[in-house]
Amino acid sequence: MISLCAALWFCVHSMSLYAQSFEIKGQVTGVKDGTRVKLVKAEDGRKDSLAGATFRGGKFVLKGKVASPALCEIQIESLENEGDGKSYKSSRDAKLMLDNVKMSYYAPHLDSIPSFMHGITKEKNVVIKGGEVQQEYQQYRDYMYPSELEVYHAWRELYWSSSHKRKSAEEEERGKAVLEAAEAKVREQQQLFVTAHPTYAISAFLVSQWVTEAFAYTAEELDALYASLTPGKDKARLAQVKRTIDATKRYLRGSTYTDLNMLTVDKKETTLKDNLDSKKYNLIDFWASWCGPCRAAIPNVRKLYKVHSANLNVLAISVDAKEGDWYKAMEEEKMEWKQLWIPKELVKAVQENYRLQSIPFLLLIDPQGHIVYAGHNINEIQAILKDSLN
Repeated sequence: MISLCAALWFCVHSMSLYAQSFEIKGQVTGVKDGTRVKLVKAEDGRKDSLAGATFRGGKFVLKGKVASPALCEIQIESLENEGDGKSYKSSRDAKLMLDNVKMSYYAPHLDSIPSFMHGITKEKNVVIKGGEVQQEYQQYRDYMYPSELEVYHAWRELYWSSSHKRKSAEEEERGKAVLEAAEAKVREQQQLFVTAHPTYAISAFLVSQWVTEAFAYTAEELDALYASLTPGKDKARLAQVKRTIDATKRYLRGSTYTDLNMLTVDKKETTLKDNLDSKKYNLIDFWASWCGPCRAAIPNVRKLYKVHSANLNVLAISVDAKEGDWYKAMEEEKMEWKQLWIPKELVKAVQENYRLQSIPFLLLIDPQGHIVYAGHNINEIQAILKDSLN
């Protein structure tokens, strides 16, 4: 009787230990012995390492544990060749939804695995199996693949095609419209997937990303997003979504703007309130001299300024650390609208009051002082102005 109880205890204890760890066995041909492979967490723009290994005979084993299901990436070191014959270090990457289970990873050859240049087009060459949350994630990827492929091709046609430099302004605008329509379709399909699969770990992950967006939702819309999920394998993520929603309710669409201190071009102290026009919509463009996308977006801001000048007050607010860099960029860009500067010691107030995490960052405030848009999509602002002013 004692030996039987001990055997039963050992089986249960072994299962408990297994449930607290993962093991991923991989097989890829065309990989040299000693090549490094890493498992990293691919959430919130971070790449926290969870495990590492080296290839032997075309195989690798990754072991570790996670506290709850996580979107991760397996990265295999590689050397990529440039057109001039030079090579540079890169990696071949494939995403998965990781849980504490046994998993397998297979690709027919190193060159068949997605790289930065050919991401989604090679995605289906990698087969990752094991566990319920990965099965759910694969179902999500199969559903999203066609629409995300449309985004990829629209983006390449607009920015990477051989005819890109020869495009006229009208052709470029049409290309941007095609890309934005494809991106909108992706978001719509993601929402449909979450609605159809409220218990999936990937659904909880998607909602956890959406609810971080400042001034994008009303309180009711945030509550509806939380209600769209039901407890599944990832209860920890569900709790995280609730905490994030509670924090995001400080940044609701339609809320009244918060005043900020700043300086004018002639170094006089002023405030955001002093520079808003209560008879017009107000577009605030947070930017910096070193920010390439910010400066690339200036022509689009200029177009809005010219089209809606009678009803739109535009403010460019620099977050440059050095005043001299701001002055130099202003001279180069020759923006016709009001220029203001928030010195380094005052930037924290912008981050706290507007959840400023990256630039360019555009705020649209209506004549009543309510924030109706926050983000970087000029076309969305154009649509809001068109609807509101009509």
